[in-house]
Amino acid sequence: MILPLCCLLWHLAAPAWAQETLSLKECREMALKYNKEMAASVKQTESARYTARSYKGNFFPNFTAGGTGLYSNADGSYGIAGGNLPVFLPDGTGQFNPGQPAGFAYFPGISLDYKIGWVYMGGVQMEQPLYMGGKIRAAYKMSLLGKEMAQMNETLTATEVIQQTDQAYAW
Repeated sequence: MILPLCCLLWHLAAPAWAQETLSLKECREMALKYNKEMAASVKQTESARYTARSYKGNFFPNFTAGGTGLYSNADGSYGIAGGNLPVFLPDGTGQFNPGQPAGFAYFPGISLDYKIGWVYMGGVQMEQPLYMGGKIRAAYKMSLLGKEMAQMNETLTATEVIQQTDQAYAW
């Protein structure tokens, strides 16, 4: 009976020995480091900074490059037989009269043989808006204001966390 009682007393006293006293400065640092609201406000500031960078990029041209390569083993030929083609002269009013040909012109004919093989195509496109009624500049200014607001919100959150930590430390 004495042995279980000793074990019980040991387990009750052991946590008291494992505790350490923290200073107010250490409590503040830990609160700022592990507070979820503080982490969220830091991420919001980071997001606003990236948004401002994105809108700043609208002042610069956009480049797009593309290319295609095609291989075909198709081959063949295409031909048009030669012969005489009728030639029409205009009448007195300047209109053509198809009923009376003025003569014939000889057309020698075409014989085209082809084999395609490799075909390449490439291109670069640049796009730059010349004027959009000030939309680009206004959006960039608004993103800078959003960035400034996020930084102020981060400062406010840090101040609130420090205040709550000081109150808890004083109790």
